[in-house]
Amino acid sequence: MKLTDLIASYKEILPEPAAHYGEIIRLNPPDFHPTVVSFDLAGAMADPASAPQLQPLDTVRIFSRFDFEPAPTVFVVGEVRSPGNYRTSGQASLRDAVFLAGGLKPDAAVDTAQLFRINPDGSSKIFSVNLGSALNGSAEDNILLQPRDRLLIHKNTSRVEPSTIEITGEVAKPAAILTPKICAPKI
Repeated sequence: MKLTDLIASYKEILPEPAAHYGEIIRLNPPDFHPTVVSFDLAGAMADPASAPQLQPLDTVRIFSRFDFEPAPTVFVVGEVRSPGNYRTSGQASLRDAVFLAGGLKPDAAVDTAQLFRINPDGSSKIFSVNLGSALNGSAEDNILLQPRDRLLIHKNTSRVEPSTIEITGEVAKPAAILTPKICAPKI
């Protein structure tokens, strides 16, 4: 019996296997001391004739690729209940990331959010997406995230109380007043 008789295709194992490393733990008679035989899973699947031969009492170990490399993560900040860095399967969408972070806070803006992506070449790209549409499943806005993406959820500015200044003490009219908006002068 060969390894490919046991595992005929990738459909028979969990997703994300370590393609180039697997182990056969072999119990050797007469004292049944164990030895480990390593194999290349991708090579065995591509060429079944080169697959390792199995013996009675062998145990086959297929590793996850994340046993050998860091798991993909996304970082969610802003108006979510639990901001932070979240481990994903590598197939997380924008909506999934919001739910991983505990959902939106009541004052979150749903009309827009920013996604910051660092490309493999070191350059970065910023996407503006309609968060409400993404949460409702719109394929255009509910984009698939890549490892190391950062999602920023903004606060709804219409729900924020305006800033105030309280004037007290020996003044003619003590009161609390709204702070005026500061506008840049027109040139």
